[in-house]
Amino acid sequence: MKYFLSIFFSVVAIHIQGQELTYKNYSEQNYLPSSEVYQVFQDRSGFIWFATDNGIVKFDGANFETFDKSNGLVDHVVFGFYEDNFGRLWLRTYLGEAFYYKNGKIVAAKSDNKIYSQVNKSLCNSMAMDSTAVMCLAYNMEGFEMTIDSLGSIKRYDKPNRALFLDQVSKNEYVIGYNGTSTNLTSIVINRKSYPIKLAEKRNNSQVARYKIWKGKIFISINRNLFQFDGKKVKPILISDHPIIDLSLDKENHLWVGYFGAGVERFSDTTFSAPYSIPIIKDKSVTTVLQDNEMGFWISTLEKGVFYLPNLELHNYPIENEVKLSGVASAENGVLMGNYKGKLSLMNPSGNEIKWTKELKYPIVSILSASNGHIFVSTNSEAFMLSDKGNEIKKLSSTRNIKKFNEDRSGNIWAIDPLGIHKFNSGGDLLFSGKFDLGKSILTSGDKIWVAGLTGISFADSLLRNIHNVEELKNDKVSEIVNIGSDCILVGTIGNGFHTICNGVISSFQINHGFMANNIYSIAKVDSVIWMGTENGLVSIWMSSILTGKLKMEYLTKDSGLFGEKVNFLAKTSEYLYAFFNGGVTQIPCNIKSFSSQKPKFYLKSITVNNLPVELKNKVNLDYTENNLRIGFGFISFNNRQITVRHKFENKNKLWNTVDGSVINYYALSPGSYMPVVDYSSDQTNWMKASLPYQFLISPPWWENLYFRITLVVTIVLIVMLFLKMRLNTLKMKQDKEREAQQKLKEEKERISQDLHDNIGSHLSSINLGILQLSKELGLSHEKVENLNQNINVAILELRNTIWAVNKNEILMEELYDRVKNITWRVSQTLKDIHFELLPLNNGSGLKLNPMQAVNVYRIIQEAINNALTHGKANKILVSFQIGPTHEMLVNIIDNGIGFSNSTTSDNGHYGLRNMKKRAAEISGQLAITSSSQQGTDVQLTFPCYLK
Repeated sequence: MKYFLSIFFSVVAIHIQGQELTYKNYSEQNYLPSSEVYQVFQDRSGFIWFATDNGIVKFDGANFETFDKSNGLVDHVVFGFYEDNFGRLWLRTYLGEAFYYKNGKIVAAKSDNKIYSQVNKSLCNSMAMDSTAVMCLAYNMEGFEMTIDSLGSIKRYDKPNRALFLDQVSKNEYVIGYNGTSTNLTSIVINRKSYPIKLAEKRNNSQVARYKIWKGKIFISINRNLFQFDGKKVKPILISDHPIIDLSLDKENHLWVGYFGAGVERFSDTTFSAPYSIPIIKDKSVTTVLQDNEMGFWISTLEKGVFYLPNLELHNYPIENEVKLSGVASAENGVLMGNYKGKLSLMNPSGNEIKWTKELKYPIVSILSASNGHIFVSTNSEAFMLSDKGNEIKKLSSTRNIKKFNEDRSGNIWAIDPLGIHKFNSGGDLLFSGKFDLGKSILTSGDKIWVAGLTGISFADSLLRNIHNVEELKNDKVSEIVNIGSDCILVGTIGNGFHTICNGVISSFQINHGFMANNIYSIAKVDSVIWMGTENGLVSIWMSSILTGKLKMEYLTKDSGLFGEKVNFLAKTSEYLYAFFNGGVTQIPCNIKSFSSQKPKFYLKSITVNNLPVELKNKVNLDYTENNLRIGFGFISFNNRQITVRHKFENKNKLWNTVDGSVINYYALSPGSYMPVVDYSSDQTNWMKASLPYQFLISPPWWENLYFRITLVVTIVLIVMLFLKMRLNTLKMKQDKEREAQQKLKEEKERISQDLHDNIGSHLSSINLGILQLSKELGLSHEKVENLNQNINVAILELRNTIWAVNKNEILMEELYDRVKNITWRVSQTLKDIHFELLPLNNGSGLKLNPMQAVNVYRIIQEAINNALTHGKANKILVSFQIGPTHEMLVNIIDNGIGFSNSTTSDNGHYGLRNMKKRAAEISGQLAITSSSQQGTDVQLTFPCYLK
């Protein structure tokens, strides 16, 4: 199988001097395996197929694909095709063997070996399939039919001798063949009923029998004879000078008759009069005429391959190219043409004759055919009014080098030249002149005069007062201005498409903004249609759609039959529109039916993943390593290959990407879901969606797989739960032990407290009573006894304070405050000259302390007060409690004693200070002592506490 590249650079329309039709020729010299082509066929998908004596070719308008022996086509001589209802394309071969094409492969029928044994020297003349999927083949010479069912079983039916037979297979399909030779046939047997015939004399005979159902009748050809069967009888209709080798029907129900060595004729009715022929193939042997889905014609020949004629409605004429046209104008009796040598000519309405020529010496600048038949023409030196025969009537005064003429509703002629604007009556008399610099185009529309300069456009009243510039178009190079409605004009530009100005509202149309071109060289109105000549060919737009802003357009290009691409001028007659190009002109019927295809058919060639083919289904599941996607595609179109393709992923990309060529590549795609969206357009305005219903699901790597992640999360959760459970069990065991230890500690504390209270406390009380009793009996000094008694009472009090702290799990700050208050009271009772100030407990209410905190704080305060009295000789002591910003307790004991230097704050030798710091550390606190000689001392304790 051979794949061929695009024909864009290699196959061009061939124009012979005087040739009227644009065509392309495909032959052995350009991409066909042979120039001997037996049939051209279009399948249901739209592909064109060529049957040759050296294989078959599939064509989409740009790419050729050849099938021969290397692709399994054993018999490479193929006479024709038949497409069945299952999408199989059957091949009618020289050896009579049965092959068909399906899904890119040549497949031999199941019964192929049996068929070959039956065929012998007969030629398969036709084939068709009935409603039960039985294939029927008709053979010449030995004259028989053969049927093949779906299981490969065959049956043979012999036909009468010296008879041409036609048997109905389905509603509109027959098979045709003959028994004997094509020159000795005496009857036509139609559905087993015989009708006698008489053939024309034996000369220039062929072995081809053909039939066509046309106009309700069956037409049968053999040799030079054409017969008609009306259901009752067979009668001769036509005897040709040349053997008839083909009967074809086009989509407009014309019958085409192909001749051996004599071209083809087209007939419109059964009278077979006034045939239409195509000169370029007048001496060729025509085997098929096919009108494709785009209305183009394909004509296969035995000598010169295939001729493609995109549009039979268009006729092209070359123009002498040593002098370039400078302008054209529509006239009642034809088309006026002027050139740069000063020659003015009138071409007749049919476009095939120059009726007269006028020499004006200087380059012609502008032409107008007025409604009264007069011709207004300007060179770069003079301006004239001529008769409709080209005779000079007068020279126009006060003007020359007129860039544009325009006729208003009253028949007056307006002209614009580099110096200003001039108004003439229909007889060429000057009525008015006004100044306007460097004008190029002019249009009268109602009571307004529109004028275009080198750039921009302006309007004024009929006396050129109140000139207004259209600011939005000030930079546009205006090529032409045309009326399209009441107070509505169309402005063509070079470089910016076209604009409409309707009631002061401007609408613009360019490439990518509702139109297919940016350069408008000429504009013509034909009834309710606006024609525009552009750099890309001709555009036909319904005027009503221009007014609504939703353009309804048709196109004609060089590929669809025009002489060229860039249209320089347009002119019209009553029946035709003429498009002028460099070197030629195309004649277009005003009621033309065939245009360029606006809907080329998209088809998918292949999809590969990592350069390997993939099985296509709605959802394609891929591994994470299969992330390079390649989409190969093509388009089926024969008269429009100007196709823009854009693509993106649905729900992933907002911006479109355009693609050059016929392949879309995606590389290194991340895991996820991808649904390619492909749009295409032949005008970059109207976009069509390609059929690509595939979703590609790229799975993540196993470590990113959802199931793996779920499993991993579940495993981690289980491990954490197990760890937490073990931790909780450990904590529970620890808490149980601590609870047990605390219970034992509590019990021991209660026992110690009870022992201290019951034993030591009672003994101290007994000692105290004994001392009092003994002091009475011995008559001891009352003062000494009293001091001894007080010390014993203090010991008892301290013992009770210790029991108070040890015997509780938590102690309120208020209780500690009361204990400290007792200290200050007792000291003040003993030492009358000592003044204590215990600040109120404001924000410390509700605080809880553990026993260790309470005892250590109490002892630190006690030691600080004792030091202030004993060593500091203080007579004023301040004690305060405050809660810090982070819930820490601040305790201050400040005295006015003699103080001491910082060097004495060291622990060395000062057991009281060392004990205070040790107690502070035990409750995670900090102790700071600030003192200086004769300045008193400040003891500050800071420790953490918690609220109630």
